[in-house]
Amino acid sequence: DTCGKEKQGAQMQLARREHDEQTHSNTIARLGSAITEAGSQISEAGDQINQLSGSLAQAASARSEEMTEYSTTIVEQEAQQAKLHQCMQKLARYYGPQLLQTDQDPVQVTTATFTTTRPGGFSRPLTKHVGGGGIMAILGLLVEQSESLVGSMRRAEQDARDAYGVNTADTNAAVADKNREVVVMTATRTNAELEMEQTNAQLSSVQTEIQEITGFLVIVEDKCGWILSNFATSQTARTAQVDNLLQAKQVIRGALTG
Repeated sequence: DTCGKEKQGAQMQLARREHDEQTHSNTIARLGSAITEAGSQISEAGDQINQLSGSLAQAASARSEEMTEYSTTIVEQEAQQAKLHQCMQKLARYYGPQLLQTDQDPVQVTTATFTTTRPGGFSRPLTKHVGGGGIMAILGLLVEQSESLVGSMRRAEQDARDAYGVNTADTNAAVADKNREVVVMTATRTNAELEMEQTNAQLSSVQTEIQEITGFLVIVEDKCGWILSNFATSQTARTAQVDNLLQAKQVIRGALTG
């Protein structure tokens, strides 16, 4: 009877430990998938961060080139305007105030006599070519065009700066979001790795216990196997023996009373 109870108790304990073993194995598989998924997400987020950082670098390089081109063009246009103004001032000093008359035909060619010392051999009087008014108009038009171009470029440069600022802010915000995702995924993976380590230790302990219970059952089988296998026969024989004793007792009692 004792052997039977020990064997039954060991078998029940073995069944519980085998159930625990399966539970731990399932948990380890789930954690392994979670760790792999977190690693993939971290890698993907890292690639996206690199792409965003690369786009920032490209945008900064392009913006630098645009600013260099803008600065160079502005300097060239302002230098051109200065030269045009110098030419206009020289023409104004040479031709006189009549060049400033706005109602003068810019292409009209006239002459004005003036007195000055001239070389010998010239019979015609010296004159100034006052068609310079047309030249002044052309120079003024060139100045206006240059100033208009500079104004347009300044507005375009400001728009480009604003767009670059918005793009940089948006990209930096996206990088910050991805970095936060990496932090969260890294924490998730770390927690899963710690839980897996603990579960592996629990699984190892359960497997050791299963081996011990299995070994105990072998010992029980060796020591109590014959008893357990012949328990029913022994019980039948004992019952028959008791019945025979009771019958014999009744026979003896009958003989004595008879």
